[in-house]
Amino acid sequence: MFELLIEKLSLNKSIRDIVSFFYMRNMHTEEVLSMPYNERRKGSVVEASYTLRYPEHKPDLDKWVIRQTGVYHRCDSTSGQTLFIMFNPVPNAKASITAAEWLSSRVGGSETDPVWLHKILLETYFPAWRFYIASLERQFLPLSYNTLVNFINEPSTLNPSHLTTLVNLSNHFLTTSSILNSSEETLRELSNLCAHCLKGTNADLLQESISEFENFQRQCRMFSHTATDLYHRVQTTSQLLANTLSFREQLDSRKQNENMLRLNKSVVFITTLTLLYLPPSFIATFFGMNFFDMDSVTGRIISSPMIWIYVLCSVLLTTATFGTYYTMREGSFLNLKVSGLRDLSWRGLFYRKQHNRAVELNALPV
Repeated sequence: MFELLIEKLSLNKSIRDIVSFFYMRNMHTEEVLSMPYNERRKGSVVEASYTLRYPEHKPDLDKWVIRQTGVYHRCDSTSGQTLFIMFNPVPNAKASITAAEWLSSRVGGSETDPVWLHKILLETYFPAWRFYIASLERQFLPLSYNTLVNFINEPSTLNPSHLTTLVNLSNHFLTTSSILNSSEETLRELSNLCAHCLKGTNADLLQESISEFENFQRQCRMFSHTATDLYHRVQTTSQLLANTLSFREQLDSRKQNENMLRLNKSVVFITTLTLLYLPPSFIATFFGMNFFDMDSVTGRIISSPMIWIYVLCSVLLTTATFGTYYTMREGSFLNLKVSGLRDLSWRGLFYRKQHNRAVELNALPV
């Protein structure tokens, strides 16, 4: 049907480019890309096509989405014939309803405006940019205020997730500025198209239409400047928040280091006490063993000839302790072997063994 329409009406191939910008998407691909203004002139006939991006609010989800509408316009300044084809992203779009109402009100009228659909499209969707930017600004201002009044050494509700929110807002403002810059170029070309389509007609209507498109350009430029300014403010706030979080982490690290120093001093004190009391404790324990006894006659200490058992056991136990430590420490040969056995899948080995056995049984002659 679409190809038949192109063939019967001899439409420019740029209309296919408009269709290529409408497809099902599950990601934000080509969110900024818009079809630039294309124009083809042949005598008194001018064919123009473009897509216009704009924000639209979904009340049921309370969120904004970026949509686009495509327009194909063919105008013959000699015969006064005008053809419009509008591509909408959803059925019963607001611009379609407004255009149908405009046509119904102009039935039987004498005065015609060859660029009326462009005006309706801009009047319907263009003011939404202000509310979209304002909604993003309402998300940004509380974060900006909390970041500015936040002190490093005081408790704060700010965390790294707020930095992610600021980066997301920054991307939205940058996207908005890019889309509006592209729209401004399209509006400039539409103003020139208006001068061509209304050439030789009502001079008042020509001047009025050109003024309207120039006003739309000014609004577009104003929205773009606002989005750019907010983008720079978000960038500054993000940098300030990142620095604040970094300094806060450094302050926490400093406090932890101070606590470690205090703990080290305590450990040094305890170690000093241990070194002070350890030799007397060892001497008292050593001579308090049953290997020693006091001769009541001579008043001398008598040692048992079996004291070598204590010396031997002490040497063996000490050797075993240090040997176990050096054998099982990280990076040693035995430690690597134990880690390999721990990671080994015994169930997999069992199944592999059963499989190999089944293969061997199947290979036996019957």
